[in-house]
Amino acid sequence: MQKEYSQATPRRTRVAKHPGIYYRDTSTGRRYEVTYLDSDGCRRWKTVDGGLRDAEAELRAVGVRKDRGERVSAPKATVAEVAAAWLDTQTTLRPRTREKYDAAMRLYVIRRFGRRRIASITEDDVADLIGQMQAAGKAAWTIRGVLVPLSRLFAYAARRGIVGANPVARLERGERPKVGKREKRILKSDEIASLLDNALPTYRALLATAVYTGLRQSELLGLVWRDVDFEAGVIHVCRQLDRNREHAEPKTPQAVRAVVLAPAVARLLRQHRIARPTQFSGDDDPVFSNETGRPFSHRYVQSRGFDKASERAGINPPRKPKKLSRESEALDTDAASPTRRRATFHDLRHTFASLLIAGGADVVHVSRQLGHADPAITLRVYADEFAAADHAERTRALLDAAVGNTLEPRVATNGKRLRRGWPS
Repeated sequence: MQKEYSQATPRRTRVAKHPGIYYRDTSTGRRYEVTYLDSDGCRRWKTVDGGLRDAEAELRAVGVRKDRGERVSAPKATVAEVAAAWLDTQTTLRPRTREKYDAAMRLYVIRRFGRRRIASITEDDVADLIGQMQAAGKAAWTIRGVLVPLSRLFAYAARRGIVGANPVARLERGERPKVGKREKRILKSDEIASLLDNALPTYRALLATAVYTGLRQSELLGLVWRDVDFEAGVIHVCRQLDRNREHAEPKTPQAVRAVVLAPAVARLLRQHRIARPTQFSGDDDPVFSNETGRPFSHRYVQSRGFDKASERAGINPPRKPKKLSRESEALDTDAASPTRRRATFHDLRHTFASLLIAGGADVVHVSRQLGHADPAITLRVYADEFAAADHAERTRALLDAAVGNTLEPRVATNGKRLRRGWPS
């Protein structure tokens, strides 16, 4: 079947006096392509990074290889083969990131392109993939979660000469999904109280600690009692728990930190430790664990801990439980509510940050408490909260200056009070 191109596809134009070289004028600039016959007599097209000189050099290189007797043909490696080789090289990825990349490859890329030669994949193929995901109702964040590893896959192939260029990088601006700013759910004081009142006893201490320390879920589950310094009033974040319930390094070097522990939260944690069986309350035992002493699983903390409490408290509407595979769960970022999205466990971290900002904490202190890699990240994520706090303080000062002493009772010369609005 002949491939149908959209009307937005730039037209290929031949470069005068340069046989075998063509160009397309796109919104990102002029893009050159070369064409030649391979060793099997088949016409090949290759997109070239750079300008006209780079295209000439590429065409000359093909001619030199032919003159030497080398076989010139399209690489036969399939997308599935190259994807497997690429993932094997990604040894520095965090376990959760690798899990998401693997899921994106298998659920979307391999299913559609797995058996095709990777050199045959064009930007139009990638645009078609995006269109199909959008037609299926996938959110922009979900599509982006596929494009990121796909682009890295083609960059890997391009460095090794398997493909001529990265088709993801050559997408038109309008072809890329527009990813808007994610809405944050900041819980109010009455919502926090209701959430904790409706939490199962097993998860109440964990949820309270999450709200008033801002620790990530993986950091909370990675805590052992030795990390809770009751005398100094801090929690030392030294590790996190991955999805396989194994201890791992924190997200960034800055994530290793000491988080201030409020006295009320410290008392709650003391009570929580006393209530634990003796064999599960040692210094090296997890702070939040099940009846067997093992740390809680991430999935149960979300479903049995947060979701159940938030629905009972009326923060989230009840929903029918759905079974997701680990791969689908890793990529599921679609909004649940057309008006206001459901609150998630991570919103407890946003709530903690909002409490600090409303209390007058500066961006550097908030960044350190959250364990962000850079205060600029904190400012970008919580710009609205910082702006609101700053504007509120300025507004109070302006109003105070404007009001002055007009609210003080006025006294006439004879010592009698005068009603406001009456002439003296």
